[in-house]
Amino acid sequence: QMKVLVIFLLAFLALSFAKKEKMAELDTKGMQKLRKLTESSSMGTIMMGYSDYKKYVEVRDGDYIVVILFTANNVHQCQKCVEVNTEYEKAAFSFRTAGYHLGLENPIYFITLDYNSQFQRLFQKHTNYFVPLVAVTTRAHMMNDDIPETAKWNLQASSDFRVEKILEFINRKTSLNVQVSRTWMEIIQSIILLLLMVVVASTLLY
Repeated sequence: QMKVLVIFLLAFLALSFAKKEKMAELDTKGMQKLRKLTESSSMGTIMMGYSDYKKYVEVRDGDYIVVILFTANNVHQCQKCVEVNTEYEKAAFSFRTAGYHLGLENPIYFITLDYNSQFQRLFQKHTNYFVPLVAVTTRAHMMNDDIPETAKWNLQASSDFRVEKILEFINRKTSLNVQVSRTWMEIIQSIILLLLMVVVASTLLY
């Protein structure tokens, strides 16, 4: 019986070691970097420059999903870009709260690309300069240097770009069901509003 127990224990240790090795292979440097940037961001979005885009998005070292917001706040006074960015950050926060940036199999990261001269070809190719635009990109898209139209949502012509709609689009492309997560500030504001309503109601009654 002791011999069987030792064999079983060795087999268990071997399987655990193999699983650990497999997980280490999946956890690439790109994923580690994007995970760290996601955690350090206030809302879970990463403002990315051209060199980091080339390194972590265009040339990926793992099978992770990158949601991109193409915007133009630096060059143009794009009011709609500002409004969409607020809702986009809420969507990113919801995904981070759900922990989808932590997984090792198809983790999801949210980045923002603000137009500049270095991004000119990229914006022309993928947005035709119509921004804001949200795209859900995979490693296969980048390997083919093509984001299909079905993976994009041009918000310039959309009148409803609430966080719920952005989440609906991303969920549809990733086969997930992430719901809106409220920030602590929103929760505190709701509590304060509720207390004010109670005070007003009490005053009217008495």
